[in-house]
Amino acid sequence: ADAISRHELSGWPGVTAVDGWSETRPGRFVACLWFGDDGEARDAVAAMRALGHPAVLGPPDEAHELGWRNRNRPTVVGGGRLCVCFPWAETPIGVDTLVEIDPGAGFGTGDHPSTRLLLSALADRIRGGETVADVGCGSGVLALAARGLGADGAVGVDINTAGLEAARANGARNQMSAAVRFSAT
Repeated sequence: ADAISRHELSGWPGVTAVDGWSETRPGRFVACLWFGDDGEARDAVAAMRALGHPAVLGPPDEAHELGWRNRNRPTVVGGGRLCVCFPWAETPIGVDTLVEIDPGAGFGTGDHPSTRLLLSALADRIRGGETVADVGCGSGVLALAARGLGADGAVGVDINTAGLEAARANGARNQMSAAVRFSAT
């Protein structure tokens, strides 16, 4: 909300309506834009992402909204010790550690069963001071979660360039770039 005003949003090509800002958690606001067609919506998402804003296509209509919301739910593990969510998702109250993940073209949002299992293991085991290696890091979700839970640092390695770009952006989004490094080697 601090980077794009309602006026600027209504000026995007193809916008037919702007729903009001809603605060999903302290300091995080989300706006819903309506477009005349899917092509204009895809172009707007690409343009917003190029400017560094997390943006996503929502459901095409009300019939698909429940499924879309289910795929965009936060992942909470460790009895509320850790919550991994999209920047546009609402966050449950009472979580200790929040990690925002925008996978971009990378893989990893925290909701896959194997990722959820590893997030739970991190929440159970990280006590502070550890260094964690995340091999095949994708979006960086496990490395960032480890740091958020108290690890001194983490290294994420992946051969997927798009995943590494998303991981680095997620590191910056979560203000962890100094303690979490992502690399292809």
